Amino acid sequence: MNCLVAPKMRSFFCALLLCFSALVAHTQASAESPLVQNPNIRVGLVSESSEIAAGQPFWVALRLLPDEGWHTYWRNPGDTGLPTRVKWQFSDATNVGVIQWPIPERIDYLGLINFGYHGETLLLTQIQPPTNLEVGSEYLIQGTVKYLVCADVCIPGEADVALSLPVADLPKPSHWSGRLVEQMQALPQSLEPRIAEF
Repeated sequence: MNCLVAPKMRSFFCALLLCFSALVAHTQASAESPLVQNPNIRVGLVSESSEIAAGQPFWVALRLLPDEGWHTYWRNPGDTGLPTRVKWQFSDATNVGVIQWPIPERIDYLGLINFGYHGETLLLTQIQPPTNLEVGSEYLIQGTVKYLVCADVCIPGEADVALSLPVADLPKPSHWSGRLVEQMQALPQSLEPRIAEF
């Protein structure tokens, strides 16, 4: 690393820069899960908050990254296909909203009309954690994702995703926050959360 500062201050500024870089990397890592690599798609979770507060709702998104030329499906897939599903797994009194679907593309194939998504897709869900979480603890979000990814052929798949977020007195926005706010503003339906059925 080359630091263009006076020699006496070089070590100090380089150390400060390294600490800041490590802090940013830690914040980003805590706001998104590792991507699960499956055939023709990667799957993960991202959060609008890098730290959450007990009882305060926040948004997470299922992140789907199909390979170029491949697509996943909307909640109403059309003539063929299957919508992406998530079965959340919580061991406490968490309230989980239903998926908020972005506007899909029309995908025509051999005279069939389908609706889905090419490229990166974020499927938003609102989560309200319990009120009895202790500050300093970790809050685990996990679920099993089932999807269908298609090009000229279709491949059903499944992925287990998990994201752990620290509990604090007040929520702290993550580097995903702005992106998820933009996504929410573009939704074609009401943002009022509904409770998912299990």
